[in-house]
Amino acid sequence: MINATGMTNNATSAPAINAALDIRTQSATDRGLVVRLASDGTANAFEVQKNNGDVIFSIASDGNLGAIRGVNYVWPTSGPAEAGVGQLGTGILEGARTGASEVTLTWRQFKLVTAAALDFPNTAPQATSDLDVTIQGADPGDVVMLGTPAPAANSTYTAWVSAANTVTVRLHNYAAGGGADVDPAAADFKITVIK
Repeated sequence: MINATGMTNNATSAPAINAALDIRTQSATDRGLVVRLASDGTANAFEVQKNNGDVIFSIASDGNLGAIRGVNYVWPTSGPAEAGVGQLGTGILEGARTGASEVTLTWRQFKLVTAAALDFPNTAPQATSDLDVTIQGADPGDVVMLGTPAPAANSTYTAWVSAANTVTVRLHNYAAGGGADVDPAAADFKITVIK
């Protein structure tokens, strides 16, 4: 066992742990492990390897989590940009496979908006009704996901960015001719826009 003051072999103070190395801090301000690299170091700062030498986890010299479970990851060099006026919200990480065992991660902007009490008009069979919701930063072609109340029989909802800063939510009544009109009660819809 190694503690903050050095190595000890005192079996009475070290509980039996099946580990090759046991590091314990003695106070709240002690660091558990410090690895200080050469100023021009390029090799991994830390690695966990299989017995055959395959790297299954690593921290690169620049601080990237270079490998997790044997997959190499290339991380963004900064966090997501803070949303400004006319922009969507912050971001979610998206991974794209760029090699047999490599994934490049990038930020995608997104925003979740709750559109309160959308109240669609009475909609006849084989007809649709649209309502517009303002979402700053949304552009035509952006991905739209929709959280809706349970639709009435033979109806559903869709949504898309119909113009800059505008998401259109559409009620479809698929009932056959002579079927029932659909007139849903006003309800909250959750709209997510992803760049």
